[in-house]
Order: sequence, then C-alpha cells, then structure tokens
Amino acid sequence: MQKNFLILGGDTRQFFLKKELKKLNYCVNSYGLNGNKKSENLQSILEKSDYVIFPMPISKNGTHIYAPLSKKSISIKDICKATLLKEKTILISGINKKEKQIFEKIGVKNIFSYCTEDLLLKNAQLTAKAAIKIAKEKVSTPLLNKSVLICGLGRIGKSLISLLQYRCRKMTISTRKVKEFSTLRGERIEFIDTYKIDLSENYDIVFNTVPALIFNEKILNKTPKNTLFIDLASNPGGIDKCAAKKLKIKSIHALGLPGKFYPKESAKLIKNSLIKIIEENETS
Repeated sequence: MQKNFLILGGDTRQFFLKKELKKLNYCVNSYGLNGNKKSENLQSILEKSDYVIFPMPISKNGTHIYAPLSKKSISIKDICKATLLKEKTILISGINKKEKQIFEKIGVKNIFSYCTEDLLLKNAQLTAKAAIKIAKEKVSTPLLNKSVLICGLGRIGKSLISLLQYRCRKMTISTRKVKEFSTLRGERIEFIDTYKIDLSENYDIVFNTVPALIFNEKILNKTPKNTLFIDLASNPGGIDKCAAKKLKIKSIHALGLPGKFYPKESAKLIKNSLIKIIEENETS
C-alpha cells in the first residue's frame, strides 16, 4: 500500500526532499512550502496523508512553523487545531518542551525524530564546509596564511578541525572541558581553555560553535579590528553582536548553512533518515 506524505513548512531542503521522496514513488503533498492551490486547506491535505513531516527546525520563534518559502505565517497552535493531526504519524527534527506539550495536548501519540546521530554528524560536516566557504569569501588572502581559532568541540567544531587541519597557518581549539585537553594534547592540536580566552593573540578568523556568550565586550575590546568572527551557534549565538558592531569588528551569525549552501545534499540525508524510521515503524 502506497504511503502518503505531507511536508509541512520548511526551506529549500524540504523543497528538494519533496522531489527525493517522489523519486521513490511516494505520494507527497506540501503545505506552506512553495504555495498551494486556493481550494486546498490543511484539513483536506491531512485527510490524504499518513505521515506529516515537520521542518528542521520546527520553529525559530516558538509560535510559528518555520516556513520561509511561504507567503503566509503558519501558527503552531492553528496547525494543532486540525483534528486529523492526532491520527497521523508525526516526523520531526527535534522537539522542545513547549512544542511537546502542544502535541501531547491534542493527543498525538506517534511522534518520531528523524534527527539521528548520523544525520546530525553529516549535517555538521555540511555546516563546517559552508562556514569555511564563507570565510574564504570574506578574507583577502588564502587560509594557508591565516591563524584560526575554533571555539567548541561539538560535532561542528570537530568537523572544522578535520577540514582545516594543515590547511591554515595556525589552528587553535578552545574548549571548556578539561577531559578534552588530554585528547587534543595527544593529537598534537594546539588548544586553550575557553575560560581563559584572550583574543589579543591575533587570530585572523574565529569560528564559534558554542551557544553561550563567550565573546563579550570585555574580550572583544582586546580583539584586533581585522578579526573575522563566524558564529555558527544557535540563537542568540556566542558573540555579543552589539559590542562587535560598536567596536567595528566584523561578525557574521551564520545559521541554517546546509539549507542555504547544500540543500540537495541535506535533503538526501533527511530522506535517508525518514525512510529508515518508516521501515522500522512498519516492521515493529
């Protein structure tokens, strides 16, 4: 029996995800992605759907579905008023406490996250690749001549290390976890304690991946004006934007890079994760 999908909101990644799923001969509808027929409303599309795919992220403000390709804003509460939603299998990228309560309140029981460790890791690699691309576009000389600081040793930080090691003049890692010091020391990677960070060392490019205010006005005050900050951390980021602007330090808050730079590759990753969940769900 053919399965029917509804892609609810999303960006260019979901646009290509729709194409990827159609290649597998699935029936795929969308709402709030790139326009719908005037006669179609959410309830009528839900009637034809077995699976509802929420975007990545579900929301950026906690009240509306992330749908930058839609001309109209889509309220999460309005979506949850659709009575048929609770009868469907919901596929999400991740869910916070507030969103979970909304879904639970309307009686949704079949909720699965497609953000597997494999997807998160490969997504981080795409993010790192795009961040380096941004850096190359913004600096006047090759990275081989640059001194780089990477703040944070999560998935994105580690991806940046693998891409930048031996490809820049000097690479330094900033971490707050003492247990990671010995690992970096063993790999002969230069590191500093984030709590003792000092940008007077004159780094050309700083990649931040930590979602906490690390680079405050006090630290930025010692930073050379030609330093480029690329903040990859989720809102509000790790760089004091107001202070950076006041001090005339270039800071780029680069979010959603896989969707902006590699939407086709990202869509394939999401598709593979979704198919695995669906296969496991149907055999259980």
